[in-house]
Amino acid sequence: MDFAAAADVARTTEHVLAGFDDDYWRTHCQDRKHPAELWQALARADLLGLGLPTDYGGVGGGVTHAAALVEATARFGRPLFSLLTTYICGELLLRHGDDKQRARYLPGIAAGECRFAFAITEPDAGTNSFAIRTTARDDGVEGLSLAGHKCYISGVDQADVVVVVARTTPRSDVDDRRQGMALLLVDPQAPGVSMTPMSIEMPAPERQFDVWFDDVRLDHGCVVGEPGRGFDYLFTVLNPERLLTAATQVGIGRRALDLGVRRARERAPFGVPVGSYQAIQHPLAHAHAQLEAAWLMTMHGCAEYDAGRSAGTEANVAKLLAAEASQHAFDAAVQTHGGAAFDDDAGLTALWPLVRMGRIGPVSNEMVLNHLAEHALGLPKSY
Repeated sequence: MDFAAAADVARTTEHVLAGFDDDYWRTHCQDRKHPAELWQALARADLLGLGLPTDYGGVGGGVTHAAALVEATARFGRPLFSLLTTYICGELLLRHGDDKQRARYLPGIAAGECRFAFAITEPDAGTNSFAIRTTARDDGVEGLSLAGHKCYISGVDQADVVVVVARTTPRSDVDDRRQGMALLLVDPQAPGVSMTPMSIEMPAPERQFDVWFDDVRLDHGCVVGEPGRGFDYLFTVLNPERLLTAATQVGIGRRALDLGVRRARERAPFGVPVGSYQAIQHPLAHAHAQLEAAWLMTMHGCAEYDAGRSAGTEANVAKLLAAEASQHAFDAAVQTHGGAAFDDDAGLTALWPLVRMGRIGPVSNEMVLNHLAEHALGLPKSY
């Protein structure tokens, strides 16, 4: 594990973020406006080119370095969902895109000029991605016609490209449910694409959307890799997504813990800091231990993935541990603050939706446990 390189990324990220105060971030979250100045500052510091080859304007590295980036942004109170989705879409193109697609999109990612959204979730499919109904029908001449409905799509209104998962062959016509899928590069402003913001309150500059595709015309160059093999490609980037989610949760948990420790040092209703009481110390110390363990597992998973292995078990364990550690750190911080935790100025209320979401997305902890039971322990499939 390249801890030294990850630490360098974290320090660089912190230096960039220090130039953007709480008012800047709060305003962009309230207005749901892309923080363009911050994004460009990250690009100038070569942080958006992490994981991309120098041939495309990147600086190399891998998901280990990207995890250090997203952990630092979350720990600093500036979590950006677009960082995660743009990274995994860049990884997708790097692994499975053609030369034209790489040349078109990867330099833009590194330069901060191209942001991605990712559209897989549907109202009637949820976790069962094999049950999606969005279709991309090939007319045999001009290209594809995309039709369907996606939901909970973060930042699609701010994205330059959205990767859409769709069926090219009905499920009833394939022998294996993984067959007949495609990953498509779609302009979210193209004719036939419409979107409506969902009523979800989240302290982030990105909103979540329902997105509809009504006979959206696409040429064959929008298909990533071979038509029909989209799910094979998708599964190669689900593990880095879970690792980056774990890194984000560790960062959020560390921020909550820092707020709790600060309060424990300052609050002294009986003349001495409450942090001198074991009833306060122990939950905070336990949270610290859990966060450190989750971070080590996240780094281990990243190292496995960067070494060319799938890291499926490691990514799922990291995601589970990080979500639980973040929850416990938040709870310890709230208990340390007492009633003051519910004052927005304490900084904890803004973290709660982010902490709780970590146990649900991008895959629920229950589905993670199902995966581990089957693939790590060899138990029968339970769903």
